[in-house]
Amino acid sequence: MTENVQGLALPGLAKGTTAMITGGTGAIGRAVAEAMASLGMAVGVLGRSEQRVQQVAAEIDPVSAMPLVADVSDTAAVEKTAAAMVDRFGSLDVLVHAAAVSEGAVGLADITDQQIDEVLRINVRGSLVVARAVAPVMMRQGRGRIVNVASVAAHQAMPGRVIYGTSKAALVHLTRQLAAELGPYGITVNSMSPGQTPSHITLVGDAPGAIPQEKTLTPGEAGVERIPLRRRGQLEDFVGPILFLASDLAAYVTGADLSVEGGTLILR
Repeated sequence: MTENVQGLALPGLAKGTTAMITGGTGAIGRAVAEAMASLGMAVGVLGRSEQRVQQVAAEIDPVSAMPLVADVSDTAAVEKTAAAMVDRFGSLDVLVHAAAVSEGAVGLADITDQQIDEVLRINVRGSLVVARAVAPVMMRQGRGRIVNVASVAAHQAMPGRVIYGTSKAALVHLTRQLAAELGPYGITVNSMSPGQTPSHITLVGDAPGAIPQEKTLTPGEAGVERIPLRRRGQLEDFVGPILFLASDLAAYVTGADLSVEGGTLILR
């Protein structure tokens, strides 16, 4: 992954700048953290499992990668991690919010109250809590980049993804709301909606630190033959767009959702 960004010049993403990545032990979050660290940035790897964030941060870079332990829906814990980033590195320039859980492939009649509460707590409340924690820091700095990882499920209804899709649609609109509110302070807020990936997904009930399960297709999701580019996305397909939105190349882009799904949505 890092070899794809080595040598790139991305204004605003370089030595001396910092990023907090929630869901930093997940597939996309970790890949982004690795890419940003390879650009010389200091990164905070945030996750629920102390063991996992310690391990991932150490594997990325023991000096420039900082392990951060928090449940994204826990206000006090998230505010503590944001303060710790600033105390150690002096700023918090970028937030990449990739933390999320899913109910899995579950029909409406079989959804449990626990699944409803957990998906909305992490994916919706957690997104608000994290943004609220980092916004004052960025407002004082007079600059900042927030990139939320949404999903193609925010734009395309899929059987078996009722709660997850709804939560990601809420995140796309939250992105717009935050862009409108934070724009006057020099902060851009955008989202990236990845399509189908071979990566793993955290399910409701997974213990913190557990290896997420392999994602399975539901009846509403396209097979490769119904994706115009005829393949599912790889991690590098999503890291590049996130880096773009987090960099000064996108300094005049805010409130946007960048769909990265091989053309799936154009065939709706």
